[in-house]
Formats: sequence, structure tokens, C-alpha cells
Amino acid sequence: MTTKLSRAEQFGMAFEDFMFKEFVDTGKLHRWALNLSTQNTRKNIHDYTLVLPRTYFAYVLDTQITLADGTKEGPGPIHLPHEMPPIDELIQTIRAHFSQFSYVEDERILSEVRINKEATEDEIGNKHIDIQVVYYKKYQPYPVQLTREQELEVQLMQAERRAQDAENNYQLTQQILENERDEYMDVIQEQQRRMEAQTIKLAKMESVLRKMALEIYAKEEDPTPCPVCFDPITVEKFNITHCGHHVCTDCNSKCTKCPLCREAY
Repeated sequence: MTTKLSRAEQFGMAFEDFMFKEFVDTGKLHRWALNLSTQNTRKNIHDYTLVLPRTYFAYVLDTQITLADGTKEGPGPIHLPHEMPPIDELIQTIRAHFSQFSYVEDERILSEVRINKEATEDEIGNKHIDIQVVYYKKYQPYPVQLTREQELEVQLMQAERRAQDAENNYQLTQQILENERDEYMDVIQEQQRRMEAQTIKLAKMESVLRKMALEIYAKEEDPTPCPVCFDPITVEKFNITHCGHHVCTDCNSKCTKCPLCREAY
């Protein structure tokens, strides 16, 4: 039996999906956290805090090294300054995205995601932005995944993003260690082993999720029509794009962009 996700879980997934597409995948942010402070989530107002850390974990050094400027680092975890867009620009981008999902009735906004216009800073320099999700009856002011199949598709996309994030971190480590390759060889080899292990793990996860999605689709009474040729998509030609849409395998092989959302493959 499929477990229904709570509103808090669904908002967390919608917010994570947006943050990765808008900021993480584009290299504008490395780390962020969304913390729910409302304990009774049956209420119609949920309070969150978006935390943007001043620094982020980059890599681990097994031994102490000396950089070109004479600075010594390690051994242990290395944190780098967290470069991010201007806070007012970041807030405006988030507000603009979620405002399109607000519910308005008689010129009154009854359900919305409210983003504080200003950020606060704690004693160690982390930025905090207050977010409030206001529900009205059963309306949810953000993209909602309703079916188990859609949940699997989201998990698949998140797994792919985590793989890309791991790859980006690995490339960053290689760039930092390029001028000291002989001293850092052990670190590079360890990063390669971790990356290979994670890639294998994520590949297995993707295979399992695709298989589960196919099994669910096979049980559907009415096949989904292909958005390109409009023929019903048979189980044999069932295909899920990276953006989560269904296109038959014949048409998918001829497309360079998703015919529904136009996202490049």
C-alpha cells in the first residue's frame, strides 16, 4: 500500500526540487537547509527557516599540506567560503517561483508561500530566511506529486542530482589539488573510490526506481498517450524522461528536448 506523504513532506520535496534546479545545479549555491519549526503540522500555517551556511564542507585531507601561499591545511575536513547570490536577489527568485502557485479568491490571497523580504545572520555568519506556508482547506500552494509513480520519478531525479553534486565536488577537489598532484595522489585516489562507489549505488537505485515505475504503469488500465505521436504508450515502449514525463521510446530517440516542458535531455 502506498503511504500518502504529509503536506510538510510534499512541500519539502517541492522546495528541494526548485532549489536544486535554480541554484545548486547552476552552481549558484553549494549547501542549504530547510528547517520546519511548526510541531503541529495539522495547522494551516507552517513556519520554516531556510539556512544558508557561511562555509561548506569541500573535502577531507588525510595529511597536512602546504598551499602555494604558504598556508597549511589539514589533516581533516576542509571547509570553503560559501559563495552565493545576493540575498535580496535570492529571496526575489524564490518569491517569484512560489507566487505562481498562490490561491486567490475575490482578489484575496487565501493560500501562499510567504518569503520574508530580509534575512538575518547568526553569530557564526549563517544566513536565515523565514518562510511561511499558508494552507487553505485542501489547497497546497506549491507543485504537488500525487501518485506513487510521480514520487518514484521525483526520487529518480533527486538521485541524479545527488550524483551530479558528487561529481561537481570531485571536480572541485581535482582543481584545488592540480598544482600539488604528487602530494595529493592519495586524496585523489580516495575521492575516485568514493565517487565510483556512489556512482554504482546511484545507478542501481535508478534501475530499481525505473523498474518500479514500469511495474506501476503496467497495471494502469488506460495507457498514457505519447505527447509526440499521440499513440498510447505500450509497456514495451514505456519511457520516463529525466524531467519525469512519459514519451514513447520511438519518439524519445528523435527528441533533444522534452516535448512537454522543453527541458533539454
